[in-house]
Amino acid sequence: MGNRYETQNKLIAATREILIREGVEGCTLENICTTAGFTRGLPGLGSPI
Repeated sequence: MGNRYETQNKLIAATREILIREGVEGCTLENICTTAGFTRGLPGLGSPI
């Protein structure tokens, strides 16, 4: 797994992508994590798929 900075960037990029594609309604934790390539697991400890 990458460092914290890489993880944050993946999550931010995924959030932007979802906001553009689906709007605020589609911006759920599960959608963000899946798009970023993580499982939900424990918040802050996302496990790579």
